[in-house]
Amino acid sequence: MPKTPRGKNRFIVEDQWNKLGISCCLPIIRFRISGIYGTERNPFERIRSGTQKIIQKPDHFFNRIHVDDLCEILYQSIKKPDPGEVFNVSDCTPSTSEEFINEATKILNMPKAKKVNIKDADLSDLARSFYADSKKVSNQKIVKTLKYKFKYPSYKEGLKSLIKS
Repeated sequence: MPKTPRGKNRFIVEDQWNKLGISCCLPIIRFRISGIYGTERNPFERIRSGTQKIIQKPDHFFNRIHVDDLCEILYQSIKKPDPGEVFNVSDCTPSTSEEFINEATKILNMPKAKKVNIKDADLSDLARSFYADSKKVSNQKIVKTLKYKFKYPSYKEGLKSLIKS
């Protein structure tokens, strides 16, 4: 059962969608999508401008998914629907915010971003809510059920691809 208010709300909405699907005889598949990154959603511009910060919270992990993998997973599930299924849509490598940002600065050959402790960080309520709980979710159901092979199994390949594009 989710612990955070946002997690609890998501759970309620998921349940409502599932009930709607049952009552209307619609094939509902639930996708729990991790943090999406891609061409329009990445840290590179903030790093280049010097505004990117690393929010430090010890042992805090995020799951991410490159938008290309997300789209392909959704497409594959439409081709082979499995109503009632719940999928964690995430790449194979949960990481800390620091690891993700440091990889991006390394790719750009730029200095590491400034570190800010979570307690001192000036974050919106929404941004702060992402640090409320730490997760490492498994994507093995996607790999096994959809026989999916990730184009970007980790943020490292995904970030590198964004520089090439």
